[in-house]
Amino acid sequence: MRLARIAGLSTLMCCLAMGAVSQERYGKAESDGELERFVKNSVIGAYGIVRAEKPYLVRSVQGLVVFADEPKANVVFELKSADAAGKVRRARTDHLGRFRIRHVSPGQYLFKATAEGFASVIGKVVVSPKALPEAQIRITLPLGV
Repeated sequence: MRLARIAGLSTLMCCLAMGAVSQERYGKAESDGELERFVKNSVIGAYGIVRAEKPYLVRSVQGLVVFADEPKANVVFELKSADAAGKVRRARTDHLGRFRIRHVSPGQYLFKATAEGFASVIGKVVVSPKALPEAQIRITLPLGV
């Protein structure tokens, strides 16, 4: 167990050093309202939350979730509009780590990707017809610490 926690910490530190994500305390994100209406799970939430540094600019909401460059199945990907009234839409990754949420209107959205044993990843998605056609969301899950 201790080795797994050390490995998780080194993975998180590696992601932080690469600038892919920044560490975020669950309490602060929740108090800011960012996590409001996303699924709350006390076990999953205990693994921490990291924030994507930059928003994803895409034409459609689809992408890939990986851990150690391997696809990660059964990750819950949630999306909500940036305004306070937006409803939450959910998808679960398939065995190849892929997810898709169809018929998302152009605009700004918040996302959360969650899997048991891993830190959740939160960030922003901008859906725009001006995005590159091949642009997709790619999330690397850090081990929970």
